[in-house]
Amino acid sequence: MGQVVTGKDLAAYVETCWRNACLFIADKFYSHLIYEPDGSAAHAPISAAAHVWDVDTDPVRIVDGPTRN
Repeated sequence: MGQVVTGKDLAAYVETCWRNACLFIADKFYSHLIYEPDGSAAHAPISAAAHVWDVDTDPVRIVDGPTRN
């Protein structure tokens, strides 16, 4: 089972990959189905793309595709 990683935690994952020369693979399959703790819809999708500075060198790969809704 997956989990939603956001904000500082997501940035820390990406930074850890940078420091250790490893690849961070994130999926966005359900990024549009994110809710706040009070049950309201989130203001925007969550994406590791917010922490990518250079798509050619950053150790992040984002996978997206169709889902069954």
